Amino acid sequence: MLQEQKNKKRRCYKDEEVTRREEHDTRCYKKRRKARCYWKRRRTRCYKKRKYYKGEDATRREDEQDATRREEEQNATRREEEQDATRREDVTRREVRDDSRIIKDWRMCCKLLN
Repeated sequence: MLQEQKNKKRRCYKDEEVTRREEHDTRCYKKRRKARCYWKRRRTRCYKKRKYYKGEDATRREDEQDATRREEEQNATRREEEQDATRREDVTRREVRDDSRIIKDWRMCCKLLN
């Protein structure tokens, strides 16, 4: 009973009994690169290289994941740049402090000599 219902659902537009993969291959995969898939009844991307097809939801999810990855990478590089900048500032401050100490010591020496 269930098998008969499944077979009825799987009938092709030519009234041939085919599986989902064969149906997809005949309708979307061979005729056009992008076509409306017969089984999902919404636009799907059909790639020649890949044997499977994705719905809009899957492609949207992948796009969102790519966007979040890019944002994370940008944030990481920004953080690294900020850390480098703070390190450089710290080093320059130390150098300035050292210079001021040297100058103070030199003045003290001059005062003692005079």
